[in-house]
Amino acid sequence: MLSRTQLTSGPALAVAGVVAAAVVGAGVVVTRPFDAHAATSPSASAAPGSRQQLPAASAFPKPPIATAPAGYRTVTEAAAGFSLAVPNGWKRTSEDGGTLFLYQPPTGEAMFKVLVIGDGSDADPPSALHTAQNTARQLAGYHGTKRIGDITGNTVLGMPGARYESTAIDVKGKGKGKGKGKAKQPYRAVQEFLIDPAGQEWVLTSTDDESAAGVKQARARFQTLIGSFRFTENYG
Repeated sequence: MLSRTQLTSGPALAVAGVVAAAVVGAGVVVTRPFDAHAATSPSASAAPGSRQQLPAASAFPKPPIATAPAGYRTVTEAAAGFSLAVPNGWKRTSEDGGTLFLYQPPTGEAMFKVLVIGDGSDADPPSALHTAQNTARQLAGYHGTKRIGDITGNTVLGMPGARYESTAIDVKGKGKGKGKGKAKQPYRAVQEFLIDPAGQEWVLTSTDDESAAGVKQARARFQTLIGSFRFTENYG
């Protein structure tokens, strides 16, 4: 797992790529802005690698969705220590060193993303609301990124969180045939930012295309993503 220092040094954005990523120094450049995480300053007093003691997964409140609803199946990422409900027919398309997990259907802009930021070694991590606000500010205008509505604070599994929606352009696209990868597809993302008891940050995202039907689906799937997400026995 990457440390916060590795993720926040270099460019203003520390990014985990969805379609294709190229490492530049200590940062990463990608084509989809919602696969980016705005940089936060590492604490000067943090002792690298000194992760706080985590509570057992059983200590967290039970998620609202106990079993996968109709049309979904439960996927467990044992090594990373979490599980979630994923639509039937979707496959995990990427797993980047235990920090980025993507689940997608064969075609279209729909996607679930679980992004893990840092390793919880910061002595004074930022709040989830601060991280969400910083992300929205840093990404404004990047590939047409625009925040939709307010950033709101909340609680998920007893953890402080914050969420907001944004729209942007997927400059790669996932088209087929001649010219594949060159379409510019607008899409909507609904994102939840969380900070666990050890200070490790998580970003949970549901996306779909920017049509009225796509936005409705992205929001509906987001509720299932957030409602089913839980930590498993290997958490921490």
